[in-house]
Amino acid sequence: MHQIQFDVKERSDGSIEVRYTWTHDVDLPIQTVIKNQFRHYTCKRDIVREVLYFLDVEEKYGEEVYEELINALLDMPVRSLKLLSYMVIDLWSETQIEYKRRKISSRQRFAQLSNTVHRAIKEFLDKKPNLTYGEALAVLEKEYSLLSSGAQAGASLGDALKKRSLRARS
Repeated sequence: MHQIQFDVKERSDGSIEVRYTWTHDVDLPIQTVIKNQFRHYTCKRDIVREVLYFLDVEEKYGEEVYEELINALLDMPVRSLKLLSYMVIDLWSETQIEYKRRKISSRQRFAQLSNTVHRAIKEFLDKKPNLTYGEALAVLEKEYSLLSSGAQAGASLGDALKKRSLRARS
């Protein structure tokens, strides 16, 4: 959980000053406190742009939605708009961290899958070196159906390949 304490001051020239303390991971051993920070915005529209930047609205939904959302956000009170900005930034940062974790694990899983499949094909070609391309394709399609049925049954690729090799021996 995060905790945000902030104060918003609107100046007569239209600029906005925000002072805040932002605590990440409240009451956990890894709690981080960002104390007594200051942010200056030239106008309310700058906070709106901050929200829209982290939502990536224009890129995802197009210019019409972007303009409509700008107008809706400009109608919000400044304090509520800044709170929304904090929430969007926080959500964006957590999403980025999770995306990077998934990307790394996907890359590792892909490498493991790729190596296992290549090893299985190499072993197969070592056992049956004289097959034509069509025959090899037919056998690989059959092997693939065994792999996919193993995956549907909840077996890992390694388990499915072990079952395949046991079936080939018997």
